[in-house]
Amino acid sequence: MVMRKLGILVGVVAVAAFGATRCEAAAGDFARQWTYVSETSAVVYWQLGDIKNSALSYVEYGKTQALGSRTLTTAEPRWGQFHRLKGLETGVPCYYRRVNVDPATKAETKSP
Repeated sequence: MVMRKLGILVGVVAVAAFGATRCEAAAGDFARQWTYVSETSAVVYWQLGDIKNSALSYVEYGKTQALGSRTLTTAEPRWGQFHRLKGLETGVPCYYRRVNVDPATKAETKSP
């Protein structure tokens, strides 16, 4: 399992990277992603591969790869997914994983 580190490496965010933004293009369900990191929070955004697709989503995150926290699942299926990670600590890595949820079957697809 590969985690993301906000703002620094693919897999984890370091909150010390205050104000850092990151854009990258990828194929598939987690295409075109963007993150923004502040002192105690971060925003994670991604778009599904095809604009005709929609999904529910949430983000799992934490100080270690075991994660431990998660955002609320979106209320409505959408193509663009937007989540805010709260309660982060400056200088402490934050690992996260994006999760798409099929609105019909509730099957989950987790980011690599």
